[in-house]
Order: sequence, then structure tokens, then C-alpha cells
Amino acid sequence: MSNAGKHIDPNQEFEKQTDNFFSKVQVPFKASKEDIWDELEAKLDFTKTVLPARKINYRWTFAIAATVLLLVAVFSLFRFYTTTIECPAGQHLTANLPDGSTVQLNASSTLSYKPLWWQFSRTLSFEGEGFFDVQKGEKFTVKSSIASTTVLGTSFNIYARDDRYEVSCHSGKVKVRSKNNEEGILSPGYEAKLSLDGKVVIYKSQENKSSISWIDNKFIFTAIPLRRVFEEIERQYDVQITIPEGITHSYTGYFTKDKSPEAVLGLVCKPFGLTFVANSGNSFTVIRNE
Repeated sequence: MSNAGKHIDPNQEFEKQTDNFFSKVQVPFKASKEDIWDELEAKLDFTKTVLPARKINYRWTFAIAATVLLLVAVFSLFRFYTTTIECPAGQHLTANLPDGSTVQLNASSTLSYKPLWWQFSRTLSFEGEGFFDVQKGEKFTVKSSIASTTVLGTSFNIYARDDRYEVSCHSGKVKVRSKNNEEGILSPGYEAKLSLDGKVVIYKSQENKSSISWIDNKFIFTAIPLRRVFEEIERQYDVQITIPEGITHSYTGYFTKDKSPEAVLGLVCKPFGLTFVANSGNSFTVIRNE
């Protein structure tokens, strides 16, 4: 056999065949690396996916906002709506409060309260003079510029003009408190005055004096500065009275409103050597006798 004894090396044969194979293969990539990446990027979709925005339901937003505003408006109306009652000079009148309590107002007096909030807080502001007949219930408070009076169910009279504050208790119990938190509690038949230093001074009512005689148009004065008597005449008759300077007299007596202002002035002026002249427009001038 001609092939007998011929030695064949497998490794050489493999290398020969491999070289023959790769010599016939042509690599199709003749472009550079950068060109290949550019082509790949062009084929890939790098567009960002944007999620659709959620629609806002403005109808519900406006409805909620309108409801909140309505609630605030209703609360403000209940909390801050105020009724004011003014009793002009020369008159007396009676104010009826939401709980059935009443206030008889003397001339030139004013009260204000919140009718829609009354069931939550029986509190009113008051300046002047008035007789309060309070129905039983929650705390009832009368606030004035220099003091306040608190009760549960009672009747009492308050005089609150300028720097003068007086309270008289006619039934039940009354607590008076000054602006500097001085307090006093009154029982029927007792009165309280506020001193110049803000203390509450309690004393027994005088038997011959009634703090509510004004309701019956009778005005009683005991050692009261004459200037204040003229001021009361102004309020009760809705007149203007000019008095001379330096009058320091005190007056004890009374007058009733069934008399004319001229008659009352004559009654008050005579003991002090004073007289008066009537001017136009419901005004009077008090003068000293020569």
C-alpha cells in the first residue's frame, strides 16, 4: 500500500485547513468603530417616554373652596354680627334680649350684643344707666369701659358713665369686677362703687334712696356734685346747660320729670345763689346772682 507507513500530523492538518478557511472569508465591517456606534444609536429609539398628566377636577376644587368660604362667612356672621340699641336723651326705653331678659334704659344709654351668638355667650356691652332683669341660665355678663358685672339670674341696676361705676343688687347675687381684677359680690339690698384706684367698695343701700327711682321718673341725689345734677337734667330733658366755672357745691334733693326743665332748674339753682337764662335751641345758661 502506497500510503503505508506515511505519518499524518493532525495539528498541522487543522492549521492548514483553518488558514485556508479564513483566507476565503471577507470581513464585512470596513467602517470604523465610531461609525458603527453612530449607526446603532440611529437605529435605537432613545425618545423619553412622557407619562400623561393627570387631569385636575377643577369643579370639585372650586366646590370645596366655596364650601369653606361659606362656612367661614356663616361663622363670622354668627360670631360678630352685633345689634346696638341707643336710648336718646329725653327718653326711656326697654330692650328685650334673645333669652327673654330685659333692660330698661335711662336717657343717653347704649347697649350692644350679638343676637346670633347669644345662645353661646350671654355677654353685652353697656354704657349709661339701666335696670337689668335677667332670666336664669348660663352666665350673663355686662361689660362697661371700666368694669363688668356678672350674674346667673337676678335683677340689678348699673350706672356706668365716664369714670363712675355703680351697681345695686335687687335680687339674686351680683359679682362686680374692675379692670384691674378687683372683685366684690353683692346680695340684695347692697350696692358697689368703683373707687378711683379701681377697688370695689360694697355698702348697704340707703333706705330713703332707690337706685331705680329713675324708672318712675323720680331722680334722687344725696350729696352729689352739683355739676352731675345738671348733667342728669340735660339727659332727661334733652337740653344743653352751660354752668359757670368753679362750681363745687354738692346737692341733696330730688326732682320729678313731670315738671318742666325751667321749674327743675329753678329748684336746683336757688339754694346756691344761682339763676339761669333760657337761650334758643333748648339750651340754658346758669349764672351766679350779683
